[in-house]
Amino acid sequence: MLGFRKLWKSIVEWGKPVYKEHPFFGLVVDNDTFVTVQRLFPPLQYVVELLVDVDGTGKNEHAETWYKWIVANYLTIAIAAKRTHLEAMVHWEAAPPEADYENSLHLEAITIPVEAFSSSGRWSLSYYDDKYLCHWLTLEMKGLRVVEYMVDG
Repeated sequence: MLGFRKLWKSIVEWGKPVYKEHPFFGLVVDNDTFVTVQRLFPPLQYVVELLVDVDGTGKNEHAETWYKWIVANYLTIAIAAKRTHLEAMVHWEAAPPEADYENSLHLEAITIPVEAFSSSGRWSLSYYDDKYLCHWLTLEMKGLRVVEYMVDG
């Protein structure tokens, strides 16, 4: 009977978020290989989701450094993102006009790697176009440079 109760408890609790305290980000949702947290992003003054990769022990000692660097350099990052988005969407019928770019694309998520901070390290950010394309647009970055651009339907 004890085995059945344990099995039933694991079924009932499956899918429930596991919360833990992060020293910089506060309360985060633990997803084994990464943690997620929604946080006010100062350059944009709205909430974005952070996906913070963690190592085998569930830690990322470099996340705070990465986050502060991204915040400090977001203007440069946003210019590179805009240029890449507009170049990639030049052949899309539903592409937003440049004048309406900021109103259609919204930063939704930033992925922070587990690797030690490097101003030429790889990380990513995702935008969602809710006005024209209705697609996720993800930029893989190497430092402040866009190295990959992906559109997910």
